[in-house]
Amino acid sequence: MRFSYYNVQATPLDYAKHGNIGSSGYRDVCLRLKEHLDYVWEDGGQVTEAALVSRGIFHVLKQVKVEKNYASGYLIKFNLIEEVVQPFTLKPLYSAHGPASSDYEAFFFVYSFENHVLAIEDKKKLPSPSVLKKIFHHFFGPCVDEKFPNHVVDASMLNDYSAIEELEGKADGYYRAEIKASFTNSFEFVREELVEKDKEYRDKGISESTVVEKAKKGGVMAALSKSAQILLMLSLPTGHASISYRDAETGKREGFHTDNRPIILEVEEYEEDSGEYKAPKDFERDVLNSIITAKNNSTKSKENDEGNEKKAKEYMTPGEGDE
Repeated sequence: MRFSYYNVQATPLDYAKHGNIGSSGYRDVCLRLKEHLDYVWEDGGQVTEAALVSRGIFHVLKQVKVEKNYASGYLIKFNLIEEVVQPFTLKPLYSAHGPASSDYEAFFFVYSFENHVLAIEDKKKLPSPSVLKKIFHHFFGPCVDEKFPNHVVDASMLNDYSAIEELEGKADGYYRAEIKASFTNSFEFVREELVEKDKEYRDKGISESTVVEKAKKGGVMAALSKSAQILLMLSLPTGHASISYRDAETGKREGFHTDNRPIILEVEEYEEDSGEYKAPKDFERDVLNSIITAKNNSTKSKENDEGNEKKAKEYMTPGEGDE
């Protein structure tokens, strides 16, 4: 099963006063979310009212299960129809007696409390990154407001660090760059300039920083500024960036967007020996381990490869109570 990854975190309005909510806080948020969704699904008439609607498509979470270190469940995506007609004669072919859908999809997800990262099944018809971010705000936001009123929800896709390396290899000039980033509660950066900037944002309570750089009309920038380059690296796990550049080979204007470079990882659903489906908790643990890999890939650099590998190995060793 393929997964993409989203950083869904509660950030404090004032870090010095309120700090992070921690793993136990994210668990409390998910317990409240489960309570709300159990009520919504118990009375089917509440589902459409609770859903986030985008372009006539309904999105709602279902079957949320809360464990010690994570939550899992499904994102349900569906439309509603009242009648099906013959397209040429417009004669009714089917009339629904109650809610009916002609387009229903379910996407499995696992949410790590320690890392505040949500891994969601990445398959055909998965909502776009912009819609997914709205969905996470829609469902996690009210629960965070209730449990931790001095915090707000931020949601961003984890993007692959290699995208920056490819951009630097392709571009010989830049026309415009718009980069947004924030601080993160649990991502550990090794490069000194990233550590300093991440800490500065956290200490000063900067929820979002935006840099816009552009060349004069008809011109081209030789490079992005140092501050923009740092923000670009921070944006991979905490924001997004949109850059137009001149291709070194063709001389043409090209576009780069971080949300077009998600981290996609495959998690095996079957036991290697027997070929049977893994037990649910075994599979969920493997998805949790993939979250560590995704975090590492979003901050990957030569300077922190060794540290990332060490963290991944430590996390993949079952801890007390995980057996």
